Amino acid sequence: MKKIQALYYSQSGQLRAVLESLCRPLEESGRVKLMYTEIKPRPAFPYPWRFYDFFDTMAESVLDRACPIEPVPVAEDADLILLGATVWFLSPSLPLAAFLNSEAANMLRGKPVVTVIACRDMWLMAYERLKEKLLAVGARHLDNVVFVDQGKSLFSFVTTPRWLLTGKKNAFLFFPAAGVAPAEIQAAQRFGERILQALQEDAERHDAPLLRGLGAVRVVDTLIASEKIAIKSFRLWSRFMEKAGAPGSGGRRLVITIYIIFLLVMICTLVPINLCKNAIMAKVRPDMVEAERRRSEAPSGR
Repeated sequence: MKKIQALYYSQSGQLRAVLESLCRPLEESGRVKLMYTEIKPRPAFPYPWRFYDFFDTMAESVLDRACPIEPVPVAEDADLILLGATVWFLSPSLPLAAFLNSEAANMLRGKPVVTVIACRDMWLMAYERLKEKLLAVGARHLDNVVFVDQGKSLFSFVTTPRWLLTGKKNAFLFFPAAGVAPAEIQAAQRFGERILQALQEDAERHDAPLLRGLGAVRVVDTLIASEKIAIKSFRLWSRFMEKAGAPGSGGRRLVITIYIIFLLVMICTLVPINLCKNAIMAKVRPDMVEAERRRSEAPSGR
């Protein structure tokens, strides 16, 4: 019997629901032993978030400053690891990053890993760092599966913060519901079915992707350049926040307040302009954009 360990941190519960749907065919088969292991920060982060607490995690997330977590047992005899990831400020969530920076992550050395990301549609920069960390511990990264929030990117600038700060994810006015659509979560079972077949064939022992051709990853071309610009801005402001004081300090809050004003101005002005510019670039240099898209969608691709 093959053994799978699902390692994850899910603040709202959405990522856990995605993993459970993906793993349902594996559990129902009776041929796989499945173990869920939640990464638990100390103390737990609030949910819904308090306004300043939410932005107060930006500097530590972007600058990769680990938060305290409880010990994470990694199964030495696991045949496959499912690593669930959420994105905070275009970076892996603090608890996940803390695990990957810890000694426990060395247990991933040589193990096949499938990353499973659930977030709004800007996840590329977080994925790049995630790949770097998996490479650093010697994991064999076979696949990546991404589930993104329903609705267009500009809508999620409103719906996602509303969900995180109030716990409300329902549709309102002309805005769609926040989060990954229930139908998309349900459809995650197709990945579990393919993984079950791959395990029966011992395919996880090789380095080829298991999920290619299932639409595991779809990169939005126009968001690639936007993310690269945004992460540079996040790093700059994160350094300002860190220098202003410790989390929760008055100096940190002052910089956060200034940053929020700056962010609102950018969302209303430069973000739409940049999206239009990226759309034009995709028409003018489709070869360059296509090459970047394929690299970002690796290893699973569409």
